[in-house]
Amino acid sequence: MTKSGNRGDLIENVEPLHPSRFEPADLVDTAEAVLEPSTSSATDGRTGDVRTGRSQHEERPVSAGKSSSAFVDARRGLGRARRIALVLGVVSGALWCAPAIFVYDMIERALPAEDLKGIVWSTVFIAAAIAFAAIFDVARGQVLSRAGAWFERVLAEPVLSRVFETRLATHARSDALADLAIVSARQNGGVARALSSAPGALMALAALAWLAPLLAALVLALNLSVLAYLVVQRRLLHDPGKRLERFMAATTARLSGLMRQAETVRALGLAPALAAKARDPGERAIAAARDHGDRIAWFRGFAVLFFGVFTAAALGLGIWLVMRGEIGAGGLAAAVVLGVVAARPSVEAVAGWPDWLCAQRASARLETVFSRPDVDRSQMRTSPAAIAPGAPALEVDNLSYQPSGGDARLIDGVSLSVNSGEVLGLVGPSGAGKTTLCRLLVGVAQPSGGVVRLDGSPLSEWDPDVLGAQIGYVPQHVALFDGRINENIARMTDGGSVQMLEAARSAGIHEAIRALPDGYDFFVGDDGRRLSAGHRQRVGLARALFGGPPVIVLDEPNAHLDQVADKALAAMLDELKERGAAVVLASHSPSLMARADRLLVLRDGKMVISGEREFILRELYGGASLGPPPERLAGE
Repeated sequence: MTKSGNRGDLIENVEPLHPSRFEPADLVDTAEAVLEPSTSSATDGRTGDVRTGRSQHEERPVSAGKSSSAFVDARRGLGRARRIALVLGVVSGALWCAPAIFVYDMIERALPAEDLKGIVWSTVFIAAAIAFAAIFDVARGQVLSRAGAWFERVLAEPVLSRVFETRLATHARSDALADLAIVSARQNGGVARALSSAPGALMALAALAWLAPLLAALVLALNLSVLAYLVVQRRLLHDPGKRLERFMAATTARLSGLMRQAETVRALGLAPALAAKARDPGERAIAAARDHGDRIAWFRGFAVLFFGVFTAAALGLGIWLVMRGEIGAGGLAAAVVLGVVAARPSVEAVAGWPDWLCAQRASARLETVFSRPDVDRSQMRTSPAAIAPGAPALEVDNLSYQPSGGDARLIDGVSLSVNSGEVLGLVGPSGAGKTTLCRLLVGVAQPSGGVVRLDGSPLSEWDPDVLGAQIGYVPQHVALFDGRINENIARMTDGGSVQMLEAARSAGIHEAIRALPDGYDFFVGDDGRRLSAGHRQRVGLARALFGGPPVIVLDEPNAHLDQVADKALAAMLDELKERGAAVVLASHSPSLMARADRLLVLRDGKMVISGEREFILRELYGGASLGPPPERLAGE
């Protein structure tokens, strides 16, 4: 079989398969070969417009369309895979109908004539038809299941990116990754298989209508009744299902939060109090699950009763037709086979309907995640920063920030500039806005007004992936990822590079890493829990230095460092100045601030004063014009 890269209908790419070399997975390989080109556009749409410094009134150019091309292309890919499954369903249905012909011939002709050879050949043909039908059923299932896996693989990165965007923009929790897994897993569910079985069922129903019209009418009535049954079931399960998913999501989020605070819970003996506090929400989730489960149990019980009554009615009608002489014994046997094939979609749909409803709700939530059009990256800056020595690297113009739903501005009218080879120190009392300003400078918070420029270009005009390589950032809480130390320093890339070792040495962590059991291959665990707080801090420093970014933003980088490590950090600042990096440093440490060239004093989100370090210190603590320090920086 040839693999085509054409993005046309998958049906055109299915070549005839010789039984001796048939492999169901070949069809899936063909499907993936045709689907694969759409992954490029899907990947292109993986990021949005939150990791920027653009103010709210500025808009990025977006691509045309009502939704993200990633999601649209992925859904089209599923549609093409379902058409392959439909073709396989047609072949499978025809093969399942074939035994009816041989059964009829065996009973009506070969058996009365005692034609042993005819009976043997009919048996062989029946077995062969069933075997080939089973093979095509396997292929159909593989196409659907692997299409679901393809769907998840293509959308995993775009969904993760949009989850990050949502978290950065609104701090809201998103279950989009779980929804993606649900949609992927349900692609081979009962309803999907029922849809691909429908053509075969229609062929069986047509053959049955020629053989026994009354039995065909009965099977048609069954299918129509099942359709009405599913519509009613969807209506009655919709609200309970949504309520259950909402309660379960809230319960999962609450438990996840408690697990992250397990040490505090254990140390302070908070488990009983927290369990009592969570009792009401937990009971609501349990009640919702019980209500939803009861309804499903009733529907399934009714389905069993319904199919049982139908089976009895079909047998009774068939025997009555034999008694009237309208069909013979062979016709009855053939009608039974055809009736089973014709009723197959109904059985599959009933079995998989609750899961299908769950997948539909998950798909609707995914569509909401991708409802914002893709950002057009074609006009974004992709060239790295090229900053001349002493030239402005980072510029901020009238920056303000008010969180969504907040009443007060955390940053209000701040302007600053940091040159290459310069360290700017941010000082001020706790709550002055230093951390918020650092977040705005690296683009993880979106300004309410003003603009942040890196190498003369607003952060909103940088390709987010390129922007990340231009910035080194150490937040107050250093988050390490489950993996090796070298991977964390090298920003989850290949950890064996010379740049990684240089970054570790500059951060003063090289010898400490070598002393670990596996050295740079040491696994740090989730959030770096296998490392001490000081080691996590210095690994975070090394990660910020990796690749030699021209801009470094450090928010309390010595929070967990001992005296020796603090001296190494001070030496690192001197080294960064020498190589021409622009450094923004927020700290309460006098020893670190001694390395700053200029200081910017913040209070209540506003810039109090900015200038050369010696001038600011003289004005704050030795000058009469600004008053005594307690009035200027109370609480510092």
